Amino acid sequence: SKPSFAERAYSPEKVIRAAGGLAIDFQWYLSTQIHPPVARMCEPIEGTNPGLIAECLGLDSSRFRGSVSTSSGQPNLEQQMLGQGDDDEKFRSVMPLMVRCPNPRCLDPFGSPTSQPFTGFYKLPPSSSSSSSTARPDPEACFKCNSCSAAIGRGLIENALIQLVRTCIEQYYEGALVCDECGLRTCKLPNRFTP
Repeated sequence: SKPSFAERAYSPEKVIRAAGGLAIDFQWYLSTQIHPPVARMCEPIEGTNPGLIAECLGLDSSRFRGSVSTSSGQPNLEQQMLGQGDDDEKFRSVMPLMVRCPNPRCLDPFGSPTSQPFTGFYKLPPSSSSSSSTARPDPEACFKCNSCSAAIGRGLIENALIQLVRTCIEQYYEGALVCDECGLRTCKLPNRFTP
């Protein structure tokens, strides 16, 4: 049988006198002294879990994996977000990043400059300079307008992203509430709530 913790504990003097004869149980220190506080500190960070932290520390992650579903048997939010599925379905309620075509002659039927949702760099063709094993999208080739095939450069995409972020921040600070029943939009909280 394994010796108890008290039998495996040595004073600093004994460790020095042993001159390397005593081995430090790194796994025990990592799993009992380092992992628990790090896991508690990282708990609020989305995408982290005790198993992932254990894996980063070089520990057996299966010992630290939490339950994969809620008590009702339904998948938890993390599982739903990271699960397999269609991106269009996962992000259906997310405001799309709309990018305007730089060609001034490219207009929609109403006479406004055409805009289209930006699908992301990962859907772009790989750059010609990268090998097949490290195929990465070419950000300079970038995105093309669906109407006129004009190249939409990285700068336009960055500007559209900045504008979208500012719009979202503005909406957040507006603090508007929308009633689920009647759709009324207000910035004031009701004095009392009815159950």
